[in-house]
Amino acid sequence: MKSRKRHFKNVSPKTLLCILFVGLLFTNCEKDELVNEEAEEVTTTALKWRNKNKIKICHTGRYGHCRIIKIPKWAWRWHKKHGDVRLDDQDGDGFVPDNACGYGQMGDCDDKDPNVNPDIPGSCGDAVDSDSDGIADSEDECPEVAGLTSLNGCPDADGDGIADKDDECPNEAGPPDNDGCPYPDSDGDGVLDKDDECPDEAGTADNNGCPIIELSDYEVLRLVYEMNPGNSLGWDLSNTSMDDWEGVLLDSKGDVVDVRFLNGTGINILPPEIGMLKNIQVLICVCEDLKVIPSEIGQLEKLLAFSVTESKIEGLPASLNLLTQLNVLSIFNNNQFVRLPAGIGNLTNLEALNLSGNSLTEIPAELANLTQLEILSLENNPVTHIPQAVCDLADADTEVRLDADDVCQ
Repeated sequence: MKSRKRHFKNVSPKTLLCILFVGLLFTNCEKDELVNEEAEEVTTTALKWRNKNKIKICHTGRYGHCRIIKIPKWAWRWHKKHGDVRLDDQDGDGFVPDNACGYGQMGDCDDKDPNVNPDIPGSCGDAVDSDSDGIADSEDECPEVAGLTSLNGCPDADGDGIADKDDECPNEAGPPDNDGCPYPDSDGDGVLDKDDECPDEAGTADNNGCPIIELSDYEVLRLVYEMNPGNSLGWDLSNTSMDDWEGVLLDSKGDVVDVRFLNGTGINILPPEIGMLKNIQVLICVCEDLKVIPSEIGQLEKLLAFSVTESKIEGLPASLNLLTQLNVLSIFNNNQFVRLPAGIGNLTNLEALNLSGNSLTEIPAELANLTQLEILSLENNPVTHIPQAVCDLADADTEVRLDADDVCQ
């Protein structure tokens, strides 16, 4: 109070009144009222005091317009209730909590502490990210090197989905079950060692990585004989010419062209090697316990007639459709046979198709493509509806044999 009295010592009452109104009512004082330098200094002090006790806010006006105004600090509580925003940067760090009205740089989460602002990493809720990969160090498993979000901030140099830190071969892509390293292919046949039954000898994928060893006709039929112990073929295996083997016919060159395993011979297994009988034209099997026709049957390119009777097969391999020279196909009296392979309509050279006595419940419409058929036998199957297009083969001189209660539709 003493200091304040000293400032106002030589000031007239009118000047003091003018100074008072500068702080309170923004009135203008005439220059002649400022009688001396001390009075002018007092005026400046009053103006500073007035501004010091005011704050800058973003004020929403009556019609929703925003503008920046200054208000006394004591009035802030009222403005705050009405949704106005304080803009005064209380801690002087250059950041404000909200840049309403386009004022200041937003982001200060504590406007009363100059040491808390977005320029100081980690101080305002923004975590430190040392490697600048967008993943906070606290969550980054590799905080010193930029990485991928999917790998918790760790890099994956070879792109195999395994973080380099966990990858035994970080620069060479490989599967997780091999610790990120590629499986080798020691024999270079395109079949990985893990899937290759002959990893040190080049082979084919169709043969599980093993080389295909071509067998002679004799070796193939000997294998059939040996894989069916107890058979009644009675072949003399020492006779490599096979000229007296029951059920085997040869051409003038000594090649096997006709093989018939008839009823009671005890042949229940046809090995995949049957597909190596390159010159065979007729293959007939009356095999009571035969369950599978190997897919290699499709390799018999010269086959003209194929018959399976009294067996336990449930279907035919899709490779059968490769036998485009086939004239006769007889799948007869196989009570577990329930399906025909898709694409059977491609066997357009068929002249006789016998499917009677099986357990077929559906006849594919594509049989109508077999326009060369002379006989089509479908009787004695549980099927009741025959595609009309198949029945119409009868109009093209095909003898279509059906059960009396079969319906064409």
